[in-house]
Amino acid sequence: MFTESFYKKFGSTIKTANIFSFPLIWNENEKRLHFSPSLHTNAIFAHLYLWIFTLSHFVHIVKYKLLKDAVNSTLFLTAFLSSCAAGVTVSILTFKSRETARFWNSLFSFMQKFAGSYWSDSKSKAAANFNRRWLLISNLSDVALNSFPLIVLGHILIFPQHDMHLHNYATRDTVLYKALFQVFSAFMILTLPIFRDELGPSRRQKLERPFRCSDDLGKNVGNLSFVFRSFQLIGKDVSEIVGPFIPLLHSMFGQLAISVGYTLIVGGDSVDGMTTMLFVGLLGTAGFWICVIDAGARLPKASGKALIAWKTEAHLYWDSGQDRRYMGKFRKSCKPICIGYSGYIMITHRTVLKFVQGVIRGTFRIILTFKKK
Repeated sequence: MFTESFYKKFGSTIKTANIFSFPLIWNENEKRLHFSPSLHTNAIFAHLYLWIFTLSHFVHIVKYKLLKDAVNSTLFLTAFLSSCAAGVTVSILTFKSRETARFWNSLFSFMQKFAGSYWSDSKSKAAANFNRRWLLISNLSDVALNSFPLIVLGHILIFPQHDMHLHNYATRDTVLYKALFQVFSAFMILTLPIFRDELGPSRRQKLERPFRCSDDLGKNVGNLSFVFRSFQLIGKDVSEIVGPFIPLLHSMFGQLAISVGYTLIVGGDSVDGMTTMLFVGLLGTAGFWICVIDAGARLPKASGKALIAWKTEAHLYWDSGQDRRYMGKFRKSCKPICIGYSGYIMITHRTVLKFVQGVIRGTFRIILTFKKK
């Protein structure tokens, strides 16, 4: 259930993104996205410019390496990694725009049907609870996303002759990040409590449930299996569209955090204040990635607990032996819902822990390596 507040803000974000050649157009009446071939052509050219800009950073890395300027070469390495991460993220919306539209439209349709079936009670507070949580997270993310282009613009105005400038002073990428995060945050805000409170072990014991569903969801095994299987298909769709980009983003944000950490710790005295602010903002993008993968890691944990509860507490869920046998067979056909790229990386809590450990170890290793030299 994505509320009118969500659709209004999301639609406004898409319309702003269309100014910068975002290839999907929002239809307010249908609550659907439509693909625009003309905007898609413009988006490809805009994306090509981004990668040309990224290549210029790589040229400067080579230049300062030859001049043996460690500080500037590290600065441009950080800028290069930041531009690569931005380019990979925007590639999802540029080269998989049709798939993205199909997935978002199917997600909107499913949540509308779910709300109509299980949140139809006039006393339901699901919409109010969703608006309160989502608007808070969305507004905070808007402040964070809008502040970074302002820092970049301030760096350009104060140091116009500086070789190192990031592309993100333009609004295009920031608006696209907003659209991605708005859908991601809305999905997580709804999905995790549904697994925890409506499909999981606390469905009957917990009185305060922010997205309380009607009894038809839990008592009817057909409804329960349909909802869980639908969430599995949603997770599979996310993995097919975003999955191939996750290993790239994971490694880029890790290297970005290590480079920024080294620059701020070792080269802090030789870097001006505005550039320091710029790289603190870049370090924040790595923190943002940690929040994203941490939210993704909660999905297999929550869905796994629901599957365990169906086995260990079946007698609390269903009185009918036939229903218990049906759910027993259905449970064996299910696995915890996990997002990632099969064979390379699946996002779990261990992924988050390893990422943080890798950044800390990598930062200290590079510091010790350069100190020995």
